[in-house]
Amino acid sequence: MVDDENFNTITLKFLNYHIYKIGNPGNETLCYHSYTELGINSSDFYIVNDSMWMNELREIDKNHLYFSDKKWNSLNHYIITFHDDLFECIAKDFETTSQITFEKYHFLNYNQ
Repeated sequence: MVDDENFNTITLKFLNYHIYKIGNPGNETLCYHSYTELGINSSDFYIVNDSMWMNELREIDKNHLYFSDKKWNSLNHYIITFHDDLFECIAKDFETTSQITFEKYHFLNYNQ
């Protein structure tokens, strides 16, 4: 994203990201996604607690010789919903690199 005084835009930088993905669903099909039961909406930013995706990746990584619980405990699952896409990222943290602050995000909680 590029800062432009005519638009309310910010730049997010995900720190020490592990993995990310972007694609479906968009806002027309978001209601059919499993995150809907957690209260996800279009055009918003979320942090997922007890993420199924992170738990799945952690279980796979447990087979690695240098597996580290400490590493996984330091990561977060972030979701940004756009009009046409859903962006997910597992990273240590994020920061804004523009002068506009980004303080609004929601927590989603999986009760597994």
